[in-house]
Amino acid sequence: MRWRFFGTGAALVALPFVLNVSWCSLPQARAQFGGAPLTTARATSPSELAEEFDQSIFGAMPQAALSAARKRLTEAVTRKAAAIGRAGVLSEVQCEKLRLAGELDVKRLWDRLDDARQAYIDAGSNGPNDHWEISKMDAWRHQLRFGPFGEDSLFEKTRRRLLSSERGKAWEAHRERDARSTTKITAENACLLECVGRVSRDLYSLVRSPNDGRLGLVTFDKPVEICAGLDFKTRQTVGDGRRAVAFDFNPERQVVAIGENSTKAILVNLATGKEIEIQTGNQQPHAEFSPDGTLLVTGGYGKRAKLWSAASGKHVRDFDAGPFAGGLRPVFSPDGRIVAIGNRNSTTELFDVATGELLRVLHRSQSQELKFDPSGKRLAVTYVNGSLGLWDVASGELIKIADAKAAELYSVDWSPDGKLIATSGRQASVCLWNAENLELVHEIESPEWVICVRFNREGTRLLFAGGAEMRGGERSVRIFAVPE
Repeated sequence: MRWRFFGTGAALVALPFVLNVSWCSLPQARAQFGGAPLTTARATSPSELAEEFDQSIFGAMPQAALSAARKRLTEAVTRKAAAIGRAGVLSEVQCEKLRLAGELDVKRLWDRLDDARQAYIDAGSNGPNDHWEISKMDAWRHQLRFGPFGEDSLFEKTRRRLLSSERGKAWEAHRERDARSTTKITAENACLLECVGRVSRDLYSLVRSPNDGRLGLVTFDKPVEICAGLDFKTRQTVGDGRRAVAFDFNPERQVVAIGENSTKAILVNLATGKEIEIQTGNQQPHAEFSPDGTLLVTGGYGKRAKLWSAASGKHVRDFDAGPFAGGLRPVFSPDGRIVAIGNRNSTTELFDVATGELLRVLHRSQSQELKFDPSGKRLAVTYVNGSLGLWDVASGELIKIADAKAAELYSVDWSPDGKLIATSGRQASVCLWNAENLELVHEIESPEWVICVRFNREGTRLLFAGGAEMRGGERSVRIFAVPE
């Protein structure tokens, strides 16, 4: 398999060959994409076919997953109705009508699922189900994950009918207040997150300034824009004529770093415009400053990450991340003493910054974005296979692994207090995880491709950038907050 690497600032995006599986048998699909284990004998009885159908949607222990999905959707209906009720725009009776409409949507979904299961049984009774449409299974999974609450649902039709002109205005005023919320996102209130803003931008990375509310906006192969906050209005453009793939703010100086779509990293003084070019030797180098601002580490496609003086651009040392070349993403620990280097084609390794000594190897391969927690004691790593790993930095031991049920995970971020982890990727929800045990706290329905997810500095907003997987499609940045 050949991979093309695009430096994104958030992750190195791998584009493998595309396998068309829109039509094949469910057993074949499970074999290709890691579903429930298969038996060698073909299912023929109605009960076996029903179990095969359920396993194709829910995986192992389908009955437990089925019950959990219905409970989750019923709770989601209650929360959605309660959110409108808190705004004071509907009476208790009207909120109850809205809730019942949503529950009827859930019941209708289950009725349709029963009909589809029976159709699968009938088809399988007459021979192998070699022409069952897998895309239908994907649609079932999506609705069972997020609910049948689209524009044509009873819930939405009831909501529109109940929110008359005046009530609609009151609801919009309530949503505007939500957009100014200062409530911190926690495990307890994450289920209340609502979209409070959307900006049409095709971004590959959102980079926070460590000192203020500025954001660096990285669009692949273009100069970097700096905005003052979540209004996404450009205040300064950096690297005119540069083809940026990565970016970072120096925490101590008016200096930024750009990783170019070449082998160069560029140090730029924002006050004077002076530039220092660094020839890193690796294609599409990721670039990150040390917490004290004195050093710059670069990655990119290769076997070695490199350390540079942030003042002069002079080479300090190499970190040998071989033996396999891959997309290298180095990140500093919060105290600046350790650099972790993820390798898109190999394991993650931890090095001593002062000496270059290899400290530990994290024995799990093909990483994407990785980040230390605020204390520096744990490292969260996203992987190509859609999993999230949580590692103990001192021992190099895996604390926990979680399956995000994604085609691929790209991005990860910690909440400022280190209690939540956010992830995003391809054909994945934006997920919030409890950082203690990697239990899933909340899922946000997401576009098919979300390259970057970030908390703001205060922990009151969750932002993610993405949209259509193919370039040229609609992409945007979405902003979520917990209503006050």
